[in-house]
Amino acid sequence: MQAAPVPTITRKLNVDWPPVDRMPAHIQDALRAGDLHDAGEGPPLTPEHVEALMELTSWAFNGVAHDHPQFEARLEAWSAQVLERHGQRTAA
Repeated sequence: MQAAPVPTITRKLNVDWPPVDRMPAHIQDALRAGDLHDAGEGPPLTPEHVEALMELTSWAFNGVAHDHPQFEARLEAWSAQVLERHGQRTAA
């Protein structure tokens, strides 16, 4: 079985995004769905996809460049917050 292609992050914000493979799974899924839709190969995004992409935009305000000394700590804290909020939404 061929591995799924890594989704692209070519959104309009000029942000040093975290590596896709280190993003929470639901955000990775939303990015893949967005890429498929943008290419005309997938359905519109679901409300869950949109929420996941909104979570990703929070990195733009809290994240730092990959070479920043606090990158790992901020990525860990951001991921924990994102997963907590996602868990609360899915439990409701």
